[in-house]
Formats: sequence, C-alpha cells, structure tokens
Amino acid sequence: MSTNLVNAGGELMDFLHHGGSLTTVSGSGVSIPRPFAKPILLLKTYIAGMFFEKNVGKFLEPLEKDSRLTLLREPENKYDKFAIRVQDAQGNRLGYVPRQNNMVIANLMDAGKVVYATVREKRWNGNTPDVTMDLFMED
Repeated sequence: MSTNLVNAGGELMDFLHHGGSLTTVSGSGVSIPRPFAKPILLLKTYIAGMFFEKNVGKFLEPLEKDSRLTLLREPENKYDKFAIRVQDAQGNRLGYVPRQNNMVIANLMDAGKVVYATVREKRWNGNTPDVTMDLFMED
C-alpha cells in the first residue's frame, strides 16, 4: 500500500478553502466544501395566480429564460397552508406554485432544504401572462 502525498496545487487548495458551495455538517458546526453539488430538478410547472397580481406585466418584462426566481413559504396563508410564493430577483410577487404541486415542495422547504425556481418560458395568452418554471433543490 502506497502512502505517497499528491500535490493538489495552489488553485485547487484555494478553491477548497475559499470557493465553491459551503455547507455545515449537521450538528458539527464544521464547514466542508461541496464543489460538485448539483441542483436536483424537482418539478416542471407554472406560476399560478398571476392574473391576481397588480402590475405583474411590468415585472415580467425583464424576465428571461433561466432567470432565477425566489420561492418563499407562506404557512400562514389562509387559503393554502402549503402556499409557496414566487418572486423575482427584486422581490416582486409574481404568483404561487400551483396548489396541486406544492405539498411536497413545502415540506422540503419547511425541513430546511433550499428550493428555487428558474424561468422556462414566458408568453402571453391575450392579456393573461403564462410563465412556466422549473423548481430545483440544492443538496
């Protein structure tokens, strides 16, 4: 059995110490690099309730394919205890994850998982906006 040391090089060591995605090992308080973590596609869906949002048209203008959207839990929502609000990068409410798709996603978010969305397609059906999105979890 060989125990030779391998020189990882300055760039790799710098990445491992200062770059990449860092996470905390549960309960240990130790941060470890996760340079190969990939987002996990959870769901392909649409933004529900956009026609209820005021001025949503102007918020949609800058959105392009793959624009990142923020998902926020609304456990106190009187209409849906699993409600997940969809916002643009500026914090403008665009709508919600559809009720028929939100229970598992809400439970993941409530358990501390990082879930976000990206715009897949944006179009208008008459005066009604239609935005499809992909939901991802970072793990």
